[in-house]
Amino acid sequence: MEYKTNIRKLKEILNGDIISMSHPNNFYNDTTLGILREMKIRLGFRADMVKKQYSNLEQPRLDCALLKGSRK
Repeated sequence: MEYKTNIRKLKEILNGDIISMSHPNNFYNDTTLGILREMKIRLGFRADMVKKQYSNLEQPRLDCALLKGSRK
């Protein structure tokens, strides 16, 4: 329900389709991925840089909070 509410609001604000997202705190599972596919999300980002083979909805990313000199 949260994903659907958020995507609806983003579509209204941005006046367009939403095709990408980031998993909050890296919390997701197969059910989550299925919901995102049904919602036509094409690209999703994990909250870590673990190098493994993942689906297009689980791409690794570096959290900007971990960058040297970033603000807290």
